[in-house]
Amino acid sequence: MNNVKKSSGTVFFGPFVGEFGWELLYWHGWVKRLCRGKYRNYHKIACSFPGRYPFYPDVDEFWSLPDKILKHKISSRGYMTDNWIDGFPKPSKPTKELVDVSPLVKDIIAEFKKKFPKGTEMILPWELRFDEEDKMKYGVEIPDKPKSDAEFVTHFIPFQNQILEPLKPTDAGKNVFEKMAGAKEKLICVFPRHRPFRRPDKDWTREKYEILIERLQKEFPQFKIAILGEPGGAFFAEGVPHGCLDIINVDPKKRMDIQLAALERSVLAIGGQSGGTAFALAAGCPTFTWGGAIGEKGFKEQNYLGTKLVFYTATDPPVDLIVNYAKWMLGLGSKPRGHELKRTVLVNLLNRMPRFVRKSKIAMKIKKFLRLKF
Repeated sequence: MNNVKKSSGTVFFGPFVGEFGWELLYWHGWVKRLCRGKYRNYHKIACSFPGRYPFYPDVDEFWSLPDKILKHKISSRGYMTDNWIDGFPKPSKPTKELVDVSPLVKDIIAEFKKKFPKGTEMILPWELRFDEEDKMKYGVEIPDKPKSDAEFVTHFIPFQNQILEPLKPTDAGKNVFEKMAGAKEKLICVFPRHRPFRRPDKDWTREKYEILIERLQKEFPQFKIAILGEPGGAFFAEGVPHGCLDIINVDPKKRMDIQLAALERSVLAIGGQSGGTAFALAAGCPTFTWGGAIGEKGFKEQNYLGTKLVFYTATDPPVDLIVNYAKWMLGLGSKPRGHELKRTVLVNLLNRMPRFVRKSKIAMKIKKFLRLKF
C-alpha cells in the first residue's frame, strides 16, 4: 500500500467488507458513476477484498483489505457483515467463530486516514447518506446498541442510479489464464457455493457437485470443466476434482481477474443461486442456476445485461436434469419437458396462492414433493 500523492482532491471508496453479490450489483456500478461524474477530476482510490480491482477500472489506486481484518472469519452480509456490533446482525447459522467486525473496520479506517491527503472524502458502503442528485437514501441504518436484526435497515443503490457494464478481464489476467489453460480450450464453469454462516440453505452438497462434475466431464469431453469461487465461499478450497481446472486456489490478488478470463472463454456456467452465478451473468456467460422459487424473480431482475439464463426453481435439483438442461443450452439436446411442464404449472399456481393457503398442509406437501423453498 503506497502513500497517496497530493492532488487537487482525493476520494476513497470503501473499505468494502460486504457480500460479493452486493459489491457486484449494488456498489461497484455506483462507484463507476461517481468516478465518471462528480469525482472525475479527483484522485480516486477503492478498497475491497484482494484481487477485486476489475470492479473498479476508473480508479487510480486499488487497495486490498489488510490482514488485520482478513485473518478473521467474516460472514459478509449486504454492505456490511454479520456480527457487525454486539453480535448483531446474527448469522444464519449460530456460531462462536465470528468476531464483531465494526471495531476492526474502525481501526483500519484510522490507519488509512494517516495516508490520505488533507480533505480526502471517504464514501463508506454502509454509511447512511442522502444523495441529492438521486433524491434517495443509501446505506444502512445501524443502531448503537442493537437488540434485533430488524433494527438494521438497508437501502440499496438501484440499477438505474449506477453504470453497469460487462465485466472484463485485464490483459494481465488473460495472460495468466492462458498459461493455466492454453490458448484455445473452451470451458464449462462450475460455481460450487458453500457459505457456512450466511444462508447455508442455498448450498448444494459437496457430493452432488462431485457427481455433477463427473457427469459433465463424461457428457461434454469437448469442454474443460473449470471450478470457480473463493475459499470460504465455495467447496474444493483444498483442491478440485481430478481433471478440472482449478481457479479457486490461485493467487487471491489475481483470482477475480483470472476467473473473468475463464468466463470469457466459457460456453456455460452452472451453480446454485449465488454471487458467483450472478458474476457469470455480469461477464456475459450463459448460466444455469437453481434456488427457491421466492428468489427467482429477484435473481432474474439482477441479470442486468440480459445474459442467457435458466433459473430452475428447486433447492435440490437432480443431477440428470441439470445435465439435460446443459445439453439444451449448448444446442446439443432438446429442452427437458414432461414432468417439467407439470412442475412449472404447480410452481406458478403455488406462487399465486394467498399466503395462508401456501402455508396449508396440502400446499406444504406439494412443496416438499417439488423440493422447493419459499
